[in-house]
Amino acid sequence: MVYKVDGNNLGGGGKCRNESHTHSTPLMLQRLKDDGVSPNGDPIPLLGRDGADGPLIEALNIVLVDKVYFLFFKQ
Repeated sequence: MVYKVDGNNLGGGGKCRNESHTHSTPLMLQRLKDDGVSPNGDPIPLLGRDGADGPLIEALNIVLVDKVYFLFFKQ
């Protein structure tokens, strides 16, 4: 499973309550157990939100093609 940590929701001031950018909003990868719900191990950070990643990362999608995973997202 791939997801984005909603660090913006943790507060910090400004209109969107994170003007200080003190909380990160990384993209995370979490392996799941066979039930498709329970976490299997610790989550793995994929991308952070810094100058190289751009100011906004949304619409995550992972696609498996010939045993290779591709991560797509909207910037």
